[in-house]
Formats: sequence, C-alpha cells, structure tokens
Amino acid sequence: MGQSAIIYRVSTDNFDLLKKSKNRKEYRLSELSKEYSNFQGSFMGIEFILAKNQDEETKQTLFEIFSPSNSLGIDDDEYESLDEYERYEFIESGNYIPFLDNQKVAQINDILQNVTEKDVVERYSSAELNSNGIYPSVWHDDNSENMAYNLREILEYINEIKKIFRLAVENEDYLLSIIG
Repeated sequence: MGQSAIIYRVSTDNFDLLKKSKNRKEYRLSELSKEYSNFQGSFMGIEFILAKNQDEETKQTLFEIFSPSNSLGIDDDEYESLDEYERYEFIESGNYIPFLDNQKVAQINDILQNVTEKDVVERYSSAELNSNGIYPSVWHDDNSENMAYNLREILEYINEIKKIFRLAVENEDYLLSIIG
C-alpha cells in the first residue's frame, strides 16, 4: 500500500468533540469529517514540488499541510521525549491527531491559491524527485490516466488540496492530517 496522507475537513463542533474526548479512537474520522482526501503515495512529491523555490518560512508553512505542528492528545515536549517505538504506539492509539487551526489553514490557503498549474509544471521533474529519494522514488513522465507518480497526478492532487483549504477557510473548518 505504501505511504499515504489523508486530510480530513471537520467542523468546529466535531473538532471540539474530538478535543474533549478521552478516547478519540472511538470516532471514525471519515464519519466526523465533511470530506477527506487520500494522497496515496504522492504526498512527499507534492510537498517537494510546493516547497521548491520557496523561502524557508514559506517552506516551513507548506510542510504543515501534511505534518501540522499542532496536535490533539499530547503536547510537543511530551511527544519529543518519546522514543520511536513509544511515538508509534501513541499514534496507533488513535488519541494523537495532528491538526491545522483556522489561522494556519488561512495562512496556507493564501500560499496555495497563488500556486498556478504553470508553477507546478515548471517545478516538476521526475529525475529530480527520484534523485532526491522522494518517496516512492518511481516518478516518471508518462501522464497516462492509468499511471501514478507523474505530473498529471501531482496536478490533480494539488488542485484537490487547494479545494480543501479554500472550503476550510470559507467554512471556518479545521483540517486534520494523518500520515500512515
């Protein structure tokens, strides 16, 4: 199956429900969300392309799309003190949920809405993605409908991300980002 990232768009009420819960695993995020999108295998490529040619501050902001700095379940200092196995166990418990609040969603949305198709086309290089070890390291230039890990897929996924962020801003929703 490979690495994937799922972004869930949830209302403030459902976010508050998760925030107050002592057992978040009892909830299905797919049922609590207004919508969600799965970026199967390509999220690291998306991240690389969006961050390409950006200043450091913008890069750090864009990395929060898939790796938010805020989370439910544990504060950053506690999480950082856990070893790799303890982190894995905590994430698997279902109580750790990385999220983007309304302010961060709006900040990222401002950046995303200025990314054009032309920008993505200019930044995409299968050879560069593969030489930099960007998962899954099988990027190519065949943009056929039945092929993955190419420019066509990246464009589709970036458009999907832009839509999710735009709708989250319009509806003052939270975004949850889970990598698995």
